[in-house]
Amino acid sequence: MIGALGKENAFTGSRDNAEIAEIINQAILHKSSVDPELKTKTILLLHIPSAIGQIARQDLQQRSFDLKGFRVVWISPFQEECFEVINIPSETTS
Repeated sequence: MIGALGKENAFTGSRDNAEIAEIINQAILHKSSVDPELKTKTILLLHIPSAIGQIARQDLQQRSFDLKGFRVVWISPFQEECFEVINIPSETTS
């Protein structure tokens, strides 16, 4: 996405909500290699170099994200208000 930034510093490529969600999951995983005790106290802020709009925001807020032990994860889209993603634990079978 960063490579597609133009002179106006805005992303002009295309992406769908599933792609954005996968990128968020990869970023959380990438940042998760910190002390487990420290993570429970940490607020992770992820920046997206593009505006995502209200519909994509609502979709992302309804998705389940594995926060990998972080206290909370916030998303900061380009020139939009930050928002929190919710950790919705998936059901596991034993």
